[in-house]
Amino acid sequence: MQVNKHVYAELLGRRRFADDVVDELDQVGTDVVFGMPAESVNPLVDALRKHERVRFVAVRHEGAGALMASAYAKASGRLGVCLGTAGPGAAHLLLGTYDALVDQVPLLAISGQVPLEQVGRQAFQEIDSVRLFADSCPDNRLITSPAQRVLVRRAVNAALVGRAPSHLACPSTILAAPAPTSRYPRSPTVTAPARTHGPVSEPPAPTPRQVPAAVLWAMERVLPRDTILAVEPELHADPTLFVLASQGRTVISSGLDVSGYALPAAIGAAFAQPTRTVVGITTARLVPDFIPELLTAQRYRMPLLLVCLDDGGHLDIARMAGAGGVDVRNAANLDDLPDLLCIAQRVRGPSVVVTRSPEEHQRSEVQRSEQHTVAHALAMFLAKAGISRAYGRFTDARFLLGNLDTAGFRVCETGHGESAALMASAVGKFAREPALAVAVGPADLLLQVNGVFDAAYDNAPLLLLGVNRGDHVDGAALLGGIAHCARLTEAPESWEDAVAAVRTVVDGGGVAYLEVAPDLLDEESTSCPSWPGSTPRAEVLPSTAAIDRVCAVLSRARRPAILVGRGATGVGEDVAKLATLLGAPIVTTMPGRGVVSDNHPHVAGGIGSSGHRSADSTLRGCDVLLALGVSARGSSAFDLPGRFLLIQVDHDPLRFSATDRPLLPVHGSVRATLKHLLDRLRNRRSSLPSARQAFVRERRAEHLAWLRRTTTLPYRRTAALQPSAIAMSIVDEVGGRSPVVTVDVGLVTFWIYRYFHGDQTFVWTSSFATMGFAVPAAAALAPIADDRPVIAAVGDGGLAITMSELATLAELDHTVIVVVFNNGKLGAIRFEQEIMGWPEHASALYNGDLAEAARAFGIPAWRVTTEPELRAALRVARGHGRPCLIDAVCEPNEVPALGQRGRTTTQTIAFLLALAREAVRAVRGGDPEHEPARFPGRG
Repeated sequence: MQVNKHVYAELLGRRRFADDVVDELDQVGTDVVFGMPAESVNPLVDALRKHERVRFVAVRHEGAGALMASAYAKASGRLGVCLGTAGPGAAHLLLGTYDALVDQVPLLAISGQVPLEQVGRQAFQEIDSVRLFADSCPDNRLITSPAQRVLVRRAVNAALVGRAPSHLACPSTILAAPAPTSRYPRSPTVTAPARTHGPVSEPPAPTPRQVPAAVLWAMERVLPRDTILAVEPELHADPTLFVLASQGRTVISSGLDVSGYALPAAIGAAFAQPTRTVVGITTARLVPDFIPELLTAQRYRMPLLLVCLDDGGHLDIARMAGAGGVDVRNAANLDDLPDLLCIAQRVRGPSVVVTRSPEEHQRSEVQRSEQHTVAHALAMFLAKAGISRAYGRFTDARFLLGNLDTAGFRVCETGHGESAALMASAVGKFAREPALAVAVGPADLLLQVNGVFDAAYDNAPLLLLGVNRGDHVDGAALLGGIAHCARLTEAPESWEDAVAAVRTVVDGGGVAYLEVAPDLLDEESTSCPSWPGSTPRAEVLPSTAAIDRVCAVLSRARRPAILVGRGATGVGEDVAKLATLLGAPIVTTMPGRGVVSDNHPHVAGGIGSSGHRSADSTLRGCDVLLALGVSARGSSAFDLPGRFLLIQVDHDPLRFSATDRPLLPVHGSVRATLKHLLDRLRNRRSSLPSARQAFVRERRAEHLAWLRRTTTLPYRRTAALQPSAIAMSIVDEVGGRSPVVTVDVGLVTFWIYRYFHGDQTFVWTSSFATMGFAVPAAAALAPIADDRPVIAAVGDGGLAITMSELATLAELDHTVIVVVFNNGKLGAIRFEQEIMGWPEHASALYNGDLAEAARAFGIPAWRVTTEPELRAALRVARGHGRPCLIDAVCEPNEVPALGQRGRTTTQTIAFLLALAREAVRAVRGGDPEHEPARFPGRG
């Protein structure tokens, strides 16, 4: 957990670099920044809280926020600005930067970065964001000093003059650092070159889809001449819309062809032009990707109108809008539409009008597989390589889907553009088998980036197939830093590159990206190699000398302990046998939970601040720690408490350089090393020293005592359902059935990691920690969980990221229980703000009724507010036999007791400062973020 080293400078009134960044935005006329608060960008969020003219708009998905920023620029000509945290949040911003690049509008994307001193050390959520944005942002750089305000100005001006996106990666420690005291000259006014029309100035070629004539007539009759129309790209291809534009109205859309674009674009346009009427035009089939942004519109009382054509999608849009408290009207008779549009424009806040589509959209039939085509050859080749599961949206690639079916693939058509790679990653973690994720088109390709990073960081085998022309997004440039990339072309030799990419996944357990142009798939295949056969990575055998040294050290140790990571998956029984032989307690990393059953008498809990105090005591009390399969990324061996000799077992010798403590490295596979250690130590077996036996008993007793311990920081508590009680209730009601538990990101991770105890299998997004993981992962794992119940533990923030995947769950015939820890906040973000000395800002969430939202996707759901209601709902859900959702409305102020000792004096002072600032704010009348945005004009 970070420490604000500059909190004392703040107490003295010093400006921060983050304040300078906001001033630069103010000087060019930007008055809104879109994004989500998070640890690495919280200094900037706090600077926006304090600023008088530039406000922060908290969204439910950073990708939607980036599209809002791009639409803001399209509607106003001013600089659009979006921000996202290090890692997952930064990757989400790519949607906006590529959209701005294609449509030539000025945009600044600010991504957080890990503290500067940790850059390059494989820190938690660290990515090379400068490389990631290189293809989309002409001006793209890392800020390394608070004296580099000039680079912020340069990025702003480059975006405005070049009508292109810029990107700045800002380490959290730089944003929080005091700015130079010398006066910085005001920026000269720079404006974007004028344009005669919106992002697309010519009518595109006609397509079969048409907006109903009655709808166009009603809008022409009712909407003011200065209306801004935010239109789905698929509908924007209807040339009749340019009749409305020719009357003086502005039409904005996305050249990147982003599904669900209309809603976030309408929000961005409403902030850009608050005096003008803003209308989004979408369909029930296209809107789900970013439908939670309706909650954003309602939270800020946005005066916008969303016209939704009901084309038979999976989402009941009227029910969804009602769940969010949004005004909704159904134009069953198109003759009533003009009157309903008039009424909707007078609503104080957002309004949705649902009307009939000219014809219900039917999912196109899977096209028959044809031999001798590239698609057929590719599908058969991948099947022979041992890949049998595929995930993706095949709307514009039904021919490929037919060939995958023919090749024997078990295909899951996903509901959200981001889900395919997340699902494939979850399968790789759970089943240790490679899976295929398919991205059709540039927008869906960009949405797969988080899943690719998640798989790469957690060592899950994944192949991403990009059906992409490469004219807007260069997949190899985008993913070259994280995946083995290849492109399949007409050239026969390109198959050799494809074979190498697939071998990376199948044999090496890595991540690869294979790109193919859509037009190539149905062309005749002149060559197709046969799969040469797998050559799995051979186990690395440790040397005899290394085993001798380890046995000698372990034999002499007074209090040895064992740390288990994900790399020990599959050898839990051997780990337990070794712990018994040594008389050593077992502690685990988060990914290592479940390798050894929690019920084993030597298990002493999980490490880290979200883990157990007993694990911290184990590390501080042992003199030798044997680390098995522990990643060097994130919660690694080099930043653990305690003074012990580390014995690190790893097949990759480069990982031995990750620690600066006394180290005995063992170059070998975990399985092989355990076998040799067990064989050797059995021969030396003798009675265990009493000190070891006492150490194991004490740590186990402390662990069991800590399982149900919480702490209450000095917040106002209510009688609401406690999050810890939710976790413990799940254990009591479902835990006995050996469930598979998929876990999202945020405080929900604390509650599950801390309180879930028993024989279960966890699937985490641990090293990359991307929100929105749990629900897609549950949908992917339910069919392969051998009739075990699947529990998706997700916070209210994480649910919004991939909410539309509930539609996929609705089609399954398996027991899946989605439990939403609904505390109305980004709880972990709030705590991270306060521990740095800043009052809570923008972490509160407006959720509406999440159970009703689930029903809008076809999922049975219950909303519970007490523990008896929760337990009753869990009992019903476990016997339901199909997916369902429990919206558990819970206490926002319960915080788990930290698993690690050592909160610093600076952290304590900063936390008390934050509480004092919150108290002062409350006395003065509350937080402005909870007040409706004041828009001139309507309402």
